[in-house]
Amino acid sequence: MQYLSALAGVVSLAQAQSVSGTPEGFGAGTTGGAAGSTVTPTSTDELVSYLGSSEPLTIVLSTTFDFTGTEGTTSGSGCAPWGTGSGCQVAIDQNDRCANYEADAPVVSVSYDNAAITPITVASDKTLIGVGSSGVIEGKGLKIANGFSNIIIQNIAITELNPQYV
Repeated sequence: MQYLSALAGVVSLAQAQSVSGTPEGFGAGTTGGAAGSTVTPTSTDELVSYLGSSEPLTIVLSTTFDFTGTEGTTSGSGCAPWGTGSGCQVAIDQNDRCANYEADAPVVSVSYDNAAITPITVASDKTLIGVGSSGVIEGKGLKIANGFSNIIIQNIAITELNPQYV
């Protein structure tokens, strides 16, 4: 009976979530995933699958999805264009950034989480909405590109994307 009660609570959460406000300007016709089903992912794999799906979906986040450590770490050289003080961010040398843009910056060692470097692709016709303060994606960002459109993202937090690095 407890499982049934918990399931009923999740179902009612998913049904109760909806986008607040109305887009203005060039986004005025945006509907996101309103034409499709409402889903509540329970794992990081499920979240990635829903976001990349070709189907219109409203995706309700009611928990933290933690990607930190899921793709390993990388250690190597970076650079310190803003200095090496305790509050300074260090640049990861991805795509030869340090040589191409920060040639005079001191070379430093870096070790970073790979998940934060490769974002989740969000396909067209999606609404991604958080429940209260519970909708969190930790350790991985989102990518909207390649002509994908009609996307609404509301009330989620994206955290821990290697904050000490740029």
